[in-house]
Amino acid sequence: MIANVAIIGAGHLGSRHLQGLSKIKRRINAYVVDPSPKSIETAKIRYKEVIVENRTQIESISFYEDLTLLPDKMDVVIVATNSNVRRKVVETLLNEKSVKNLILEKFLFQEISDFAVVGELLREKNVKAWVNCPRRMWDFYQSLKTDMAGATHIDYSVSGSNIGIGSNSIHFLDHLAFLSEDSGFELLPAFLDNEIIESKRSGYIEFTGTLSGTTSRGHRFGVTSYRQEGIPLVVQINSDKVRCLIRETEQKAFIAYKKENWAWREADFRVMFQSELTHLTVEQILDTGNCTLPTYEESSTLHIKVLTTLCSHLEKIQNKEVLTCPIT
Repeated sequence: MIANVAIIGAGHLGSRHLQGLSKIKRRINAYVVDPSPKSIETAKIRYKEVIVENRTQIESISFYEDLTLLPDKMDVVIVATNSNVRRKVVETLLNEKSVKNLILEKFLFQEISDFAVVGELLREKNVKAWVNCPRRMWDFYQSLKTDMAGATHIDYSVSGSNIGIGSNSIHFLDHLAFLSEDSGFELLPAFLDNEIIESKRSGYIEFTGTLSGTTSRGHRFGVTSYRQEGIPLVVQINSDKVRCLIRETEQKAFIAYKKENWAWREADFRVMFQSELTHLTVEQILDTGNCTLPTYEESSTLHIKVLTTLCSHLEKIQNKEVLTCPIT
């Protein structure tokens, strides 16, 4: 049977999803939806860049500016829109079409109320949904999770220039939740900077400073985003079983094990880009009805923690109630 797979949102990330989908080893019909002709054209160009090399099993590909033009029955839909329209897109999609499986980009939504509304709609329509926090899929981190099994205490920290606490801290919370199997976070906004900056994406904001917290099992977490340029991203993960320092942008990692008397050595590490991952996730879903990504329910819990904390920080700065946090 030929599966129907769609990508809604054909911008930078959506077009990378399409490049990844071109590697799929299952027969599918692919659909790309975006109201912007410019984004559609970008997606077409990026698809052509990889299509010959990948010898795709995509039977056909269609590009639309309106999601109502999609087939009535969809096997997998990836929603790669910005956060400000994601709820509306999901509602329109699920009310117009029969969708089996949904992959949502982060940051999911800008308002706390959206999470329950979309969650209820997913249950009503019997749709399985996951959120694209893909570090869970990287080979190095899957191996590290095995090495850390049974660790009783984990200190997890990330630092670098303009990391994007609003848009990207959820990746790192999910990463720790994956490694520790503990998603009971309590976050502290005390060390966030009071000056809010404009995001690289027009109409959105970003936060600098440090977002820190603990988990229900006592693991500690911190993400520090510096305003100064040029400070490389570093991930440090320390536990009673293994210590690890990862310089992701340099594709380098150093690791030390208690069982080896904490002797440091360089380890094989490679960033796995979205264009290398999307086909694997879709194949997992089509073959098993499940995938490595966190479920909507799992990720919503972490998203709500982050959004609540950032809204609280904005309220303190603006001295008024904040219901919407324009991050994406």
